[in-house]
Amino acid sequence: MYCIAGFMIEITDVNDPKVTPETVTEVLNHGALHYTMGMRGFYLAVPTALWLFGPVWLLGGALEMIWVLYRLDRTA
Repeated sequence: MYCIAGFMIEITDVNDPKVTPETVTEVLNHGALHYTMGMRGFYLAVPTALWLFGPVWLLGGALEMIWVLYRLDRTA
């Protein structure tokens, strides 16, 4: 999505009626949403993979991931 938005930003001189600042903003927001969801899915996969080693590992990984996500959301 970011690649498409980059192309849309670069072709603003063409005067294409489909490429407006609102369209570029929509594409960027769509890409950011998918990036965020993908990273959250990756973060969720770590404790889930630890489940293969047992429930204690799953619990430890889940608690660690909660702490990591809290730090990522609260400090910027």
